[in-house]
Amino acid sequence: MSLSIGKRRGLAQCSTRKHVFSILALDHRNNLRKAINPSEPEAVLDDQIVDIKKKIVRTLAPYCSAVLLDPEIGAAPTVLGGLPGDKGLVVALEATGYKGNPTGRVSRILPGWSGGKARRIGASAVKLLVYYHPDAPQARDQESLVL
Repeated sequence: MSLSIGKRRGLAQCSTRKHVFSILALDHRNNLRKAINPSEPEAVLDDQIVDIKKKIVRTLAPYCSAVLLDPEIGAAPTVLGGLPGDKGLVVALEATGYKGNPTGRVSRILPGWSGGKARRIGASAVKLLVYYHPDAPQARDQESLVL
């Protein structure tokens, strides 16, 4: 498979000089709220999440090749607030949670988001979590989402 120049560049931005991916995953949303305040996660404000993500990125960025962030809360403010320019940015495009039962989950792209929009905020790459089993009734829908 041949990759476009843009895809090659995006992959290079997300890897080390030895071509290793060392990506700090911070695309957590609701689970991070639960970790911060297990008894009342809905009380955790977006600004608190952003502050935590900025601190983590400033501390750990020297040790990774890229950072994976969510576009809803983390990506833009973290890029502006401390993601070094020599680190790749991977933006998660899937909506948090899933639809369907555990054996037939359906992934969804965040409303209003796309690879192009992620690129406009400086993303080197995007991530899409796809729940997939070839025998699941929604297998074709999941395949269509990726294609």
